[in-house]
Amino acid sequence: MNHLACYGRQLWHICDYRLLIYALPVFVRDSIEQTVDKQFSDYLANLQNGGWPLTMPNWNRSTFDLTMLIAQLRRDGFNSQLVNLAVDVDAGNSSRYILNLDQPDLCLGSKTYYENNSMYRKYMDAYFQFMIASAIQLKAEEVNRDYTSELEQIRNFETSIAEIVAHPNLRRNYSVMYNPRTLRNLTETHKSINWLRLVQLSMPEGVEVDENEIIIVRQPDYFASLEQLLTSGQYDERVVANYLIWRVIADTAWPHLSSNFREAAFQFEKVIRGVEKPKPRWTACIEEIQEKMMSAVGYLYVDKFFTEESKELAVKLIGHLRESFKDLVLKLKWMTDATKQVAIEKADAVKEFVGYPDYIKNVVLLEEEYEGFEATANHFDNFMRWQRFITRGTFQQLRKPVDKDK
Repeated sequence: MNHLACYGRQLWHICDYRLLIYALPVFVRDSIEQTVDKQFSDYLANLQNGGWPLTMPNWNRSTFDLTMLIAQLRRDGFNSQLVNLAVDVDAGNSSRYILNLDQPDLCLGSKTYYENNSMYRKYMDAYFQFMIASAIQLKAEEVNRDYTSELEQIRNFETSIAEIVAHPNLRRNYSVMYNPRTLRNLTETHKSINWLRLVQLSMPEGVEVDENEIIIVRQPDYFASLEQLLTSGQYDERVVANYLIWRVIADTAWPHLSSNFREAAFQFEKVIRGVEKPKPRWTACIEEIQEKMMSAVGYLYVDKFFTEESKELAVKLIGHLRESFKDLVLKLKWMTDATKQVAIEKADAVKEFVGYPDYIKNVVLLEEEYEGFEATANHFDNFMRWQRFITRGTFQQLRKPVDKDK
């Protein structure tokens, strides 16, 4: 972290919040415009099998490794193109973390857009224009005369994915979505992706998994349908690879790439969400810092605006409410003594979350939270460093106990 919290605190006292954000080397605007698209193109070119097939007429499908590409993207913080692989608190045992495998998000958000093409034609057309503008920015028209046809195949493939993802209404029963499997079982029954290898390749150094590792499959029907889709022959490897990398492009265009990409993303958002004008760059910068470095920003805010007395007062009020609740429980005539005891134990177990967690004001703990992340003066480099840093932290939780105070 390099004393980022202390550095930010000093800046806070000599400038307003806009200048604070501009002062951070993470968001030097000139550097973004001059270098970011080249760096992004280089990043794509270093992905498994050499980059985005749409910009590579001689792309070799015989050397394409779907499992490797998904793992590579996951390590780099890009998740939820075909699958959503994560670590979360185990719903069956809240004291530990466990692997979770879920269906992906869709680029348009709701599967309804894909299901009723006539009703949502303008949205699908805006999406396609976003794809075209992004492809042109990556020089597709210079090397591939059929690039628009390939974009149509990408959109068709995503429509097929949309058809097999479950509707949100079917995802409200969490017990139905709790389906423990071993990686061995998953690999044996769904062979298009080597799930054991995918998880092993996604893990950071020091986190080992084997075929007996338990993973919660939250949407089994989706993965059965995905297996059928990938083996049906309807879409070849080039289309699948094109789609995966397109999702990376779409997820990165705003706010991390150049103004041309951001303008393409804005025109899309304008149709989809009715946005009238793009956010000022400084606003996007502030939101990015707030989202990604929430604890460090929280430290600055708490240090400036919160007093210990106000938090102590709120905690004391909650304590009075707790004691009043326990008194009411003891006076209930319809509740057995054993049930009263359980209710009181639950009341005592409730944790207070008032204002901010205590660790926010502990600079040592803040330093530990950001340990391993080193910022540079290059925006895209920082973006990728942060993506990888967060991903490592997510998977490193797998072998740690749950800290219920956070």
